[in-house]
Formats: sequence, structure tokens, C-alpha cells
Amino acid sequence: MANSTVDMMLGGLESDKESSPLETSVIIPNSTSVIINSVLNALLIPICIAGNVLVLAAVWRNPSLRTPSTILLCSLAVSDLLVGFLALPINIAIALTPLSRVSSQSRLPQARIFLIIQLCCVSLETMTAISVDRYLAL
Repeated sequence: MANSTVDMMLGGLESDKESSPLETSVIIPNSTSVIINSVLNALLIPICIAGNVLVLAAVWRNPSLRTPSTILLCSLAVSDLLVGFLALPINIAIALTPLSRVSSQSRLPQARIFLIIQLCCVSLETMTAISVDRYLAL
């Protein structure tokens, strides 16, 4: 009788180890796709930084360009500049870090997601404001 109870308990434990519907699965990307994505992001970083710095420098040097419309454009340039300085390098660093080194306790992946969401929201809100400004200008 004792053996059957122990067997039932162990059998129950073994069935708990099987995947449950609530268990999340981790999709590990192919290493070539990670490398291609990282190379493309690395190529976009200087383009992103240079283009947005040129926009900000042009508005800074020419006071005649400082209209409400171009101030909104500068806001968009600053948010995109932050993407080039922060979001893309962090994204590359996390993508190239082996999964064994990124532990579940690490806050870097969570910080990356938070940063990307915040910068995307700022960019979308600024583009919406520019669209409303252009609509009202018509």
C-alpha cells in the first residue's frame, strides 16, 4: 500500500514536469538571422545619428527655421537620435550576448523593451502632432 501511494505521488510529480498550457516557450532565433539583424542595425546607427544631428544643427544655426512646425520636427529628431544612441546599441548587445549570460534575473532585456516602447510612443505622438499641425495649417 505504501509503495502504491509513493508511486502515485511520484507519478503526479512527473506529470507536473510535462509542459502545461500556461508554460511559456522561448523561441531561439537562428544565429544567422541574429547576425544579419545586428549588422543591419549597426549600419543604421551612424545614418540615424548623422541625419538627426544635421536636422538639429540646421534648426540651431538658422533662427528663421525656429517655427512651431520645425520645433515639432526637432522633437522627432531628438527621439530618433535617442533610438540611434540608446535603443539600437542595446538591442545589438543583447542579441549578440549568449543566452547563458542573460539570466532571468537580468533587467537589461526588460529595460530594452521599456526603452523601445517609450521611444516609439514619443515618435508616434510627435508624428501625430506634426500631422495635426499640418492639417490645421491647410
